Amino acid sequence: MTRELGTLFILLALAGCDPSFGVIVTVPLPRPIAIACAESTFDSIAHPRRVNPINPQGPPVRGMAFVNGRPYEELEQHQYKDGTAALETSVWRWGPNGGRFSNLEANTVGRVLSATLTRVRDACGGSAVPGAPPYSVKRKPF
Repeated sequence: MTRELGTLFILLALAGCDPSFGVIVTVPLPRPIAIACAESTFDSIAHPRRVNPINPQGPPVRGMAFVNGRPYEELEQHQYKDGTAALETSVWRWGPNGGRFSNLEANTVGRVLSATLTRVRDACGGSAVPGAPPYSVKRKPF
């Protein structure tokens, strides 16, 4: 049985099948924000510093924030031809045991990630796009 699963996995890999499942959250912006500010603010939320338990007087240890048991991916800012922009981040599961995110999980993760992106936007002088939804959530694969 193990040999058959290994063969199946190799065949799926060769066929280009990507066994990853993600929740991607996007927050629209009326214009781009300073990327250095966005990355620094995001890093302080997604990778919080904490006191080193072995050496409390030493430099802090870089932590990792988790959403639904999964670490944040990095922050991206997309800029569009019309001058608008969007902040985006995600969480992912890999492998056959990861499984697709349910609608409930995607919505829950979406709220948490959008709150993070909104904090980044606000801390860096950005604003919401009037009349646009505050954020969007996509699952991959769909």
